[in-house]
Amino acid sequence: MAENSDTRPGEAATPVYDTPHAPFILWDHVPRAGVVYGTINITLAAHRDYDGPDGSARSDFVVTAYLRGSVQAVRNLRKALDDVLLLAEPAPDGVN
Repeated sequence: MAENSDTRPGEAATPVYDTPHAPFILWDHVPRAGVVYGTINITLAAHRDYDGPDGSARSDFVVTAYLRGSVQAVRNLRKALDDVLLLAEPAPDGVN
């Protein structure tokens, strides 16, 4: 009998398949958010610095993604963001 060499942990609650071309979305700001016909719309933007025509330093925001989803999809995103924010908080004093 062959041994199972698969050392991955158990199946995820929601299977996710890695797509080599999925983008990394960076953002610093959420300039717009709203609801249209029951679909939630969120616009993400990132700050960029560049040289102006006269050589002076300029900066602005550029849109990096338009998120569109159902209410449940946005609830799922909110939960994931809340969970990761908890992970990012420093531990209370005396806790390792």
